Amino acid sequence: MLGSMGLASSIGLGLALVRKRNQVLVLDGDGSILMNLGTLATIANFAPENFHLVIIDNHAHGSTGNQKSLTAMKTDLLKIAVGAGVDNVARVKTQSELKKLLTNITIPTVLVVECTPFNAEVPTIPISAVSIKNRLMKHLNAKPD
Repeated sequence: MLGSMGLASSIGLGLALVRKRNQVLVLDGDGSILMNLGTLATIANFAPENFHLVIIDNHAHGSTGNQKSLTAMKTDLLKIAVGAGVDNVARVKTQSELKKLLTNITIPTVLVVECTPFNAEVPTIPISAVSIKNRLMKHLNAKPD
């Protein structure tokens, strides 16, 4: 997503609700989830079996200059997801744990992937928001429900 920080999980959930035969896996960052915490409550109450959210928690707002996110301090996204009512939540710390969990996902899941803080400069995405939208729409139209 470009120019809509915090909304990838909401958009993915909407897709999963209307495209029930497709698996929807959303990759999102800790900073993005922090901008739309309400999405975790919505996921808890409405997530269909084909929806899964992977939160990459690098404790930074990477796309806006690597400022520390609140997860670098006291905020725990796993606890927030549990408090919101998400039934299947896990914290992942290794690549093998992530692979194992992603291979066996069968119910709505929120995975919080703990990783090393990202300190490199993140380049600007060289694709316009309209191009991203058009690419997604083309892909969705190519896959019948």
